[in-house]
Amino acid sequence: MKGLVCFDVSSSVQSFLAENVISLSHPQILRQKIDERLDQALQEMIRQRAGGHVNSLHEALVEFVGRPGKRIRPLLFLYGLEVFQAGQLTDDLVSVAAGLEFLHAFVLVHDDLIDQSDTRRGFLSLHRSLQDQLIPEFNRERTAANLAMVFGDILFALAMKCIVDSCLPARHLLASKLLSYTIDTGYGEIADVFYGVCRIPDISVDSIELMYLLKTSRYTIECPLVLAGMVAGLSEEQLQQITRLSRPAGLAFQIQNDLKGLIGSDNLDATSDLLERKKTLLIRAAFDRLDEPDRSLLALCFDPGTKGNGNIRILVDLVRKSGAVEELECYSDSLFQQAFLGARSPIFPIEMQIALLELLSSVRRFLHTS
Repeated sequence: MKGLVCFDVSSSVQSFLAENVISLSHPQILRQKIDERLDQALQEMIRQRAGGHVNSLHEALVEFVGRPGKRIRPLLFLYGLEVFQAGQLTDDLVSVAAGLEFLHAFVLVHDDLIDQSDTRRGFLSLHRSLQDQLIPEFNRERTAANLAMVFGDILFALAMKCIVDSCLPARHLLASKLLSYTIDTGYGEIADVFYGVCRIPDISVDSIELMYLLKTSRYTIECPLVLAGMVAGLSEEQLQQITRLSRPAGLAFQIQNDLKGLIGSDNLDATSDLLERKKTLLIRAAFDRLDEPDRSLLALCFDPGTKGNGNIRILVDLVRKSGAVEELECYSDSLFQQAFLGARSPIFPIEMQIALLELLSSVRRFLHTS
């Protein structure tokens, strides 16, 4: 990442799009369809299994899944269908989109359990929400964690059910592909856990980027677009090109997530990765750029005995002082440039190139404004 020069990655893309106008569906319309399908799937499950002690637990699950969210994965799938000209949007396709959101919810539940996080984006994590539904005699903390783990597994089952219960000809191929992405996500989580007990200098930039690719970026950007391409009947070569252009965009997505919690924010919940002492690209870049005294102080802040809020302000100040934020902003821009170039591949018809560029530009704008 060193030596990067910032440049306006969007100027040539915007001029190209200005000459080739394309209109994608309004996100709020698609988001409403996704939310309705999520609620329908949950309510169908609950009707068959309601009663007694599980009712209040179901309420916590429905509230967790139904919280206002970006819905970026199902939206990318539905937009991908438009980009790849898959035809009319059917209920089965909306179900696949809902399945991607259920998968994301499953990942969040398990991630919060691993990190022992009480909150998620300003709301209670599922295990913490379930804890409030239990009486004290239940050993609430452990019981709630066990319940959340099982509910997370149920969310994964719902994700797969949304696909395999559809009437799509490619449903079994879609389910198999999604399972492959889920395995990668699990291995990314394993790397994240393992790096938690490693020293900063022992983890390379390449290792962190691979962890990002497996844990987040593949199932966030690549997976929805590849599944949409499969539904649309794209060639294997075109699907491979979608994979190639999605990977830098996915890495940029995760980098922007890292930066969001730090830039201009005094909200400790927003800096949860710092609170958990995650070995992110931001921390690795800061470590490399600081002088020896500050580098030692940064390493000290990551000592297991210092976990918590006590040194968070020191840690934030060190990261900002290092210039790592600016470096990663430049790196994120260069990654989107790679994705834009990938979208201009002649393997795609010109109409598809235009639509892909518009979609990637929308993702980039969203990351900078949300």
